[in-house]
Amino acid sequence: MTYLSADILNVMLISLLTQIIFIFIYFIVPVIAFQATPGMHIFKIKLVTEKGHRKVNSILIIIRFLLTYFSGAILMIGYVMMVLTKKEQALHDLLTRTVVINQ
Repeated sequence: MTYLSADILNVMLISLLTQIIFIFIYFIVPVIAFQATPGMHIFKIKLVTEKGHRKVNSILIIIRFLLTYFSGAILMIGYVMMVLTKKEQALHDLLTRTVVINQ
């Protein structure tokens, strides 16, 4: 049985932490502050609540982000659903009752 050396484990841990920090800075913080990621700003779209088109709270944004992995898990079915819904919502939008709209 081969065990991973401490150096390899340290590199893996640093890599994981770097990814988590990047995800938080790029996806979570801007959506909490501005209702959009930098990419969403380019396309002039933003994330709002389904009812009332109000700003989405921080916890719901984090849950929505985690659900994006679920949307893409099985043959991207969660994203394919966008063409089937009236408001063009993906599965993670439906589950968190959010919608992406034009600014």
